Amino acid sequence: MTLDDFNNLDPENYGNWPIIVKAVVIVFLCVLLAGAGVYLITMDQLGQLDNVEREELSFKDEFEKKQRQANSLEKLKEQLQDIKDSFGELLKRLPGEAEIPGLVIDISETGLASGLQFEVFQPENHRQNEFYVEVPIKLVMTGNYHAFGKFVSDIAELKRIVTQHNINISPLSGNKASSGLLQMTSTAKTYFYIEDDKGEE
Repeated sequence: MTLDDFNNLDPENYGNWPIIVKAVVIVFLCVLLAGAGVYLITMDQLGQLDNVEREELSFKDEFEKKQRQANSLEKLKEQLQDIKDSFGELLKRLPGEAEIPGLVIDISETGLASGLQFEVFQPENHRQNEFYVEVPIKLVMTGNYHAFGKFVSDIAELKRIVTQHNINISPLSGNKASSGLLQMTSTAKTYFYIEDDKGEE
């Protein structure tokens, strides 16, 4: 069969077309219908499949993230316990409210033992924060560098927490300038924890 045979076909008398031509036309129509079916039905399903695959990847990422969190849970629990233990140790180093007067005396005695002379030793008003109370003490002392160093070092070694703030060291002025002594101003701060009485009721 040649191309001329297709050109000479009568479209109104397709019943008399050769069997081969009918077969080719039928196959062509089947392919056309199949293509239309794929386009109209399968493409929509492919779009849905693509959405499902994206959701699957999202769920997989979320699962892996939660699995990593689950795997690190024990380690996080250990870290939390370490933090609680450290916090407990720090709380033990904070004086109770009743110990503050004795601690103030300890700071004064530490300064005198270091060879310093206090010009000002003035406990100031307590400053309450959410969980603790800050007790500042204004200090003005005279002495030499070694005495200041010993004082700061000995304060750090006290059983209770005492911190030093706004330290300023300057030469003495006026008649005392020739003595070679220095003046140190600072604010020593200690703290006591605000206990929660609710649990004791």
